[in-house]
Amino acid sequence: MSYPSDILKLAKNLNRDLVALGVSKIETSSEVVLYDEVVTNKTLIKKTEKLFKDGHHARAVEEAYKLLNNVDARLS
Repeated sequence: MSYPSDILKLAKNLNRDLVALGVSKIETSSEVVLYDEVVTNKTLIKKTEKLFKDGHHARAVEEAYKLLNNVDARLS
């Protein structure tokens, strides 16, 4: 698996987790390959889009997981 594919897989999994937590209502299909189609949560887009599109993929994933952790903590 190539690095961009790994990032997209992480993004799909993160979006799935946000759907499971009830934060996002849109699920993505397994064929989605573009960021704009994979990441559907508005807050997640706000936190990660510029980083991801500027090539800072690891930082975008880090910010996404920080967001997920904060959402999960608020729901607990």
